[in-house]
Amino acid sequence: MNVTFRSGVATPTPQTNQPSPADEKPTNVTTTLNPKKDGTSALVDKNYASLQIRPMKVAFKGLPAPLPKGPTLGEKINGLFEILKTNEVILIGKNFKNAMKDFENHINNIDKTNKNTYSPFKKVIKKIFFVEDKAINHTMGFSKNQGRKEYTNLGQDMNFVLDKEQKSKFFIKPNETIYISPNDTLQTYDGVKIDFKNTSQLSPNKIKTEYAMVVDKTKEAEEKIQEINKKTLKQLTVPPKPVPKRITFKDVGGMDETVREMKELIVHPINHPELRSKKNMNKSILLEGPPGTGKSLLAEAAANESNAYFVHIKGSELDSKYVGESEKNVRNVVNAARENQPAIIFIDEVDAIAKARNGKDIYGEKVLNTWLAEMSESEKRGDDIYYIAATNNVKSLDKAMTRAGRFGNVIHVGEPDEKGVKQIFDIHKKDMPLAEDFNEDKYIKELHKRKAVGADIASAIEDAERFAKRRERIFEKIEEGTYHPDDMKNLRIKNEDFDKAIEGVEKRKALEKNKAAIGQIGFNADRYKTTER
Repeated sequence: MNVTFRSGVATPTPQTNQPSPADEKPTNVTTTLNPKKDGTSALVDKNYASLQIRPMKVAFKGLPAPLPKGPTLGEKINGLFEILKTNEVILIGKNFKNAMKDFENHINNIDKTNKNTYSPFKKVIKKIFFVEDKAINHTMGFSKNQGRKEYTNLGQDMNFVLDKEQKSKFFIKPNETIYISPNDTLQTYDGVKIDFKNTSQLSPNKIKTEYAMVVDKTKEAEEKIQEINKKTLKQLTVPPKPVPKRITFKDVGGMDETVREMKELIVHPINHPELRSKKNMNKSILLEGPPGTGKSLLAEAAANESNAYFVHIKGSELDSKYVGESEKNVRNVVNAARENQPAIIFIDEVDAIAKARNGKDIYGEKVLNTWLAEMSESEKRGDDIYYIAATNNVKSLDKAMTRAGRFGNVIHVGEPDEKGVKQIFDIHKKDMPLAEDFNEDKYIKELHKRKAVGADIASAIEDAERFAKRRERIFEKIEEGTYHPDDMKNLRIKNEDFDKAIEGVEKRKALEKNKAAIGQIGFNADRYKTTER
């Protein structure tokens, strides 16, 4: 018989009238098993018994062809590059878990320590193609930027770029990104080379299907982007906050004489340059008086009436714990005003930096000296800069600050007279729901009697409205959950509400008086004085 191997299986074929081996010229015969001299072949069975069989021939047919060689790592990357889009990345590593860990560490390092370093992964990542390669000991990242191929070293060791002659062109540090060209060869620190010259015969989609693991987060990323865009649009379309009211001299009541001087010294010369003095002196004003009399409002109104560049600072804001910083702050303020002339610099609480010099506070005196030097320089240069300062302790100021040419124009801002109280009251009662029988004249006299200043009057009117809300159980309804905005429509401020507000003014005035008394120390204080008998 003949034994023919097809698809790896031996099949015996029965024969009749078999010719002798010498006469037979069989086709597809490749070998015989244990041939003997007489032309027969012997097979040994599993029982090790020798069997005598007829002469046979063995032929091999239908064996599978050898598998084609797979694409190189460079060919895989080139294939994936053809389908790679913006916001997508190719990761190469030993395993997916380590690759994602290295990828996350890279993003964290860029955000925390290397914010100025370029990284293609600062943008949204929608899809990841991961290719496993056991020979790669660290993670490699590939991306596209405007059609150009990029490589990012996500490992902790340096990589190298080799030229056509396989000589090192330059190295790539950890977290660094470079452009790669078709002629480049990447070499890892441990010697693995990735050649980008050739492309695979397999299609890009075939490479993606057979050699890459795909993590697609496109849907989630786009939903997140839409959510962020909606929030941004909502913020952009929110109605703008109301612009703070522009304070003018009409909003400052009870200071007709003070307003007239402010206009003559600052507002009119700015609006009409021909009125300016050729000496360039007397361009500074010191507003002194008790707290709450409206000194800050006067300065702001002067700036708004003249449309001048306005800088509002407090003396304590210029102070710094670092040597030389306070003087630098002063120069910065004045330089900003010089660049935006005409300008008004308003220094509130000027006594914090301009106390009389006694040689004990060296650093404080340096700040004062810097101010004096800058004011003198402005006078020499002919700068169109006006200085306004405010204090409630004029006696503590250094004499050099109050001389002519500096803050020589001293304007007292005290308690308003009865006419002034009415002017201030009329300003603050606007839009307030006063009852029809509200006795306005009575309370104007009460406020004047108690030497109320502008801040006291404004506070009294606001307190009266609060007491009216309490009387109408507005706050109580809010606590109970029964409040409705319509409850405010019928709200009216009555005389009984303002009586309580006046009591609040009396308490504040008594507290101020007590503070003034406590401020006296030593045996010359009033509380230690006795009357002679």
